Amino acid sequence: MLSNPDKTDSSSQYNNADKKEVFELKFKADNNDLPPERLNLYLPPRNYVISLKRSLRDQVVLELECYSFSIPRWIFRHTDPNEQLEFEAAHPDGSSLPEWLTFNPKTLKFSEVPPKNSHNEQVMVTARDTYGNEVHATFNVHVNKKRTRSVMPHKIFENHKLGEKRTMGGAGLSEQIHAMGKLNKLQESRALIDSFKSVVSLVDE
Repeated sequence: MLSNPDKTDSSSQYNNADKKEVFELKFKADNNDLPPERLNLYLPPRNYVISLKRSLRDQVVLELECYSFSIPRWIFRHTDPNEQLEFEAAHPDGSSLPEWLTFNPKTLKFSEVPPKNSHNEQVMVTARDTYGNEVHATFNVHVNKKRTRSVMPHKIFENHKLGEKRTMGGAGLSEQIHAMGKLNKLQESRALIDSFKSVVSLVDE
């Protein structure tokens, strides 16, 4: 707005705190006898806004395992495309995060190794512009126990007479063949005995 600072007009609605930029213009009327006039140009500040495009999803990490995940920068939207935002991460109550939740404000990356018996954490990421506007995004980090392979031990007994180890359960293929061989020999012996008995009975008659 153009105004004469010596007169009271509509420019009085702008106070010093609202002035973004002030330009002074001087001009001289056609009549050289009059003193030059000074006009001020007041430019009110723009209404810059920072907002979230969507919420952050929860993350799952394993204790004693190195992890790494990043917060997408594009979810923080600012009406000034050239604005450089500043980021920080903390608990929602403002307290510091544990050491294993290390945050890089330049790359928006979390990384570290959760120690044993780590607990789930709630994280709040704050984005702030140079005008003091800020927006918050909250998500949870779930810590799972490290999975270990559970191997069921076989029950083993020792045959001291043979000096070998055998596994409890069904007999192996070689043992079955060996047993079949013993059975065949037993059947042959019984058949031989039966034939011998028949011969002896004929002689008696």
